[in-house]
Amino acid sequence: MASNRSAQRIELLKHLLRVCDGEQWLFNSFQLSIPQMRQYNMKCEVVQFSPEKLKTIYDMNNLAGSDKVNEKLLYQLNERLKILFTKTGRSRTTLDQHILTAALIDLLITICGTITKSETRMISMALVDSIEKLIDTSFIKPYCQGLLNFTKESSSIP
Repeated sequence: MASNRSAQRIELLKHLLRVCDGEQWLFNSFQLSIPQMRQYNMKCEVVQFSPEKLKTIYDMNNLAGSDKVNEKLLYQLNERLKILFTKTGRSRTTLDQHILTAALIDLLITICGTITKSETRMISMALVDSIEKLIDTSFIKPYCQGLLNFTKESSSIP
């Protein structure tokens, strides 16, 4: 059951990445152009990017690419995800929010793939559940809901 949820989460994140890249319609129902996705990602408040969070994304890519998954790695991923999703107010940055969002989605796909390789000890399962819930509640649900709302608003404008 847990691996089925993990596979569904990975597929949803891959879908969001394809939508972000303009390769697929949102939920195969709503067509969004790359300029529309860029517009949404620029105003999206799900992740408030800053140079510090960009460094966190970079560090997490190195962690998530590890072949050996253990409790220490899971703790580090969990803590850095919490930092990444902390609301700190959007800093004035010249970084492209659209590209950063795509990079974040790609990172979340890697993390979800990594945690499916974790050992199934009790404490590891609690960490995996914590990471999965954090990804679901802090990114997937608000990002998808915001994207749906944006799509509806965009389609109602003449």
